[in-house]
Amino acid sequence: MLVEKKSSNLYEKKYHFLIDNILDVIGELDLDGMINFVSPQVYDMLGYHPDEMIGTNFIKFIHPDDVPGIRKVMKKAIKSKEVSLPGLRLKHKKGNYVLVFAKGKLIKLNDKARLIGVIRDITESKIAEQKLKESEELFRTIFETAKDCIFIK
Repeated sequence: MLVEKKSSNLYEKKYHFLIDNILDVIGELDLDGMINFVSPQVYDMLGYHPDEMIGTNFIKFIHPDDVPGIRKVMKKAIKSKEVSLPGLRLKHKKGNYVLVFAKGKLIKLNDKARLIGVIRDITESKIAEQKLKESEELFRTIFETAKDCIFIK
């Protein structure tokens, strides 16, 4: 019995270390969409302390235009036992929206189904992607409409 307690304690320490040091947000929802857990990194991403979100329905933080699609995705997640949301907009406490990628799995904890997932802020990478696309379009336009010869070495 003492060995189990030590290994359990070690497991708990590792778990807390990972939660505290991962860059992404980890969250847990019940099947009604209530937030049961959210890691401290949510403050850096959305400006909320975990206590402000726990016990709240996650729909409150979703962009209104995304809500109908999210409801469909959640129904699919219950059937397929996993979910992937590549372009979800979550509301920051200041009122702006943060573009995130969310991925999770449906698991049973204490005989209750829960959706456990990871949320990553992709706002900066999407902005960089858009700037690169605009730059490529500008280069293509200049190249295609130039009256002089362009040599690339």
